Amino acid sequence: MLRHRTIGVLVVLFLSIWTAVAAAAPYAYITNSGTGNISVIDPRTNVEVDLIALPAGAVPWGMAIHPEGKWLYVTHFGNGILYVVDLETKAVQGYSTGSLPFGVAVHPAGSKVYVTRAVLMGNNLAVFNTGNYNDRTDISGGLFPAGVAVNKATGHLYVANLSGVRVLNLADNSLVANVPLGTRGFGVAVHPKGHRFYVALPNVNQLAIVDAMPPFSFSTVGVGVTPQSVTPQSVAVSPDGKRVYIGNYGDPDPSVNNPGSVTILDENGGFVQTVTVGTNPYGVQVSPDSSRVFVANWGSNNLSVIDAVSFEVSTVALSGRAPVAFGISMLPEEVMTVGVDIMPGGNPNMINLRAQGTLPVAILGSAEFNVATIDPTTVTLAGAGVVMKKNGPMASMDDVNGDGFVDLVVHVARKDLKLQVGDTEAVLEGKTYDGLAIRGTDSVVVIH
Repeated sequence: MLRHRTIGVLVVLFLSIWTAVAAAAPYAYITNSGTGNISVIDPRTNVEVDLIALPAGAVPWGMAIHPEGKWLYVTHFGNGILYVVDLETKAVQGYSTGSLPFGVAVHPAGSKVYVTRAVLMGNNLAVFNTGNYNDRTDISGGLFPAGVAVNKATGHLYVANLSGVRVLNLADNSLVANVPLGTRGFGVAVHPKGHRFYVALPNVNQLAIVDAMPPFSFSTVGVGVTPQSVTPQSVAVSPDGKRVYIGNYGDPDPSVNNPGSVTILDENGGFVQTVTVGTNPYGVQVSPDSSRVFVANWGSNNLSVIDAVSFEVSTVALSGRAPVAFGISMLPEEVMTVGVDIMPGGNPNMINLRAQGTLPVAILGSAEFNVATIDPTTVTLAGAGVVMKKNGPMASMDDVNGDGFVDLVVHVARKDLKLQVGDTEAVLEGKTYDGLAIRGTDSVVVIH
């Protein structure tokens, strides 16, 4: 029988889907390690609406969702398998990971799946090619890796391990840095802006707040009702970036019979509130609108839902037992396709990765779309944000293609582009002031 204390570690991979998806429904998914299935919750009503069956003997643990919202990735901790679940048909395929697969993360482009393996050392991080899941590369995740998370803004992968955090380059899996935190790192989550990330430190009952750029300096803050007894393991950041939620496994409060708790901090680590939830909380996730916090309680076999304003808690019954990891697929987001012209007037758009300075990009206006409605601070090209000056974003209005409609020209920092030799397309994303997502692409030739 699989028990928590004999495992001693927890996967903390709970992510929301932020891209437009044609078939995605607003469902939450919870891996039930004790019954070998996945609970499907409608987060609008807090009702369990379905159970996804897995092969007999499955011990589902870590979980992540493909950016397109079509596939669910689940690790079978007991038998070295990554399950790929088609969320439309509920069909399940399994692929070998090597022993003790644990945490899961997905590349922002959906091209790779990263699986940590709870073994002490060696090539204990499996990297799957989603174009062919049998194409697997094994690399080192450090000592005894657990939680894993992606930072889209920096192009880095964070692997929490026995020594702290291992930082890898998403482009080529190369080592960026080992960040020693002085103790075991466990759950890991990234701020939506990408400028910092958070790591649960269960051995010292703290949360580490880590700068996302070298030298990766960090500070720590204590968590829990009674810090000498807590084991902070899971961590999630609200999509609006204002709050951080830490699930404290086994945090006893004398006023409640064998509870767990969730510590709520502001994004800088300032204390906000501690909320009592069910027994032994594992997975923690925040709703896409940041209004509610969902907590999978391993010990009480239920789901706690915290109101992020009033901190009131409601309970959702689950059919499965020993829930662990948690993921939410967001309501489909409306995205407007816009015309993009990188280096206006240039053809081909030659991008030298060694070049410095800024790169101009035009978002083309039309009779149907007024570019004055775009918030330039939200615009990115291949992961690079608009350069900020003292007086605001580096942006201007001009009719660059002479069609009679005003275009928005923004400048991004070349050094921040997440491109590599061989790429043929760069993606621009952003939002209007009223929240409408925009997306456009242009061809590129990348040289080094």
